[in-house]
Amino acid sequence: MGIPIFWFLDDRPFPDLAVPMFMQRVAELDEWCRRHPEIPSVLTHGLVPATLMQGLGLPDEVVEVLRHPKLFAELLFPAKEPEYPYLPAPISVDPRSLEVDNEPRLV
Repeated sequence: MGIPIFWFLDDRPFPDLAVPMFMQRVAELDEWCRRHPEIPSVLTHGLVPATLMQGLGLPDEVVEVLRHPKLFAELLFPAKEPEYPYLPAPISVDPRSLEVDNEPRLV
């Protein structure tokens, strides 16, 4: 059918377990993509939940899951600053590092 599945990998109801639960969700998404490589998917709300980004950064496991040919990611840049230009993001991602066969993984 070509209809994508949208994934949101966040477990905020469990703040003490947020990082391990997020990493578990990444592993589950990776397994799902391996089982269903023909189904397009989109990782929504950014690569890592904003509440975890400062301490966790961009884990290698997230970069690896984005290498699945039919998985894409929605990049978000929270605009919490009242004035433009906004402050630089705490980490940067080279979009070319997330390409598979010269196809971008970011949407």
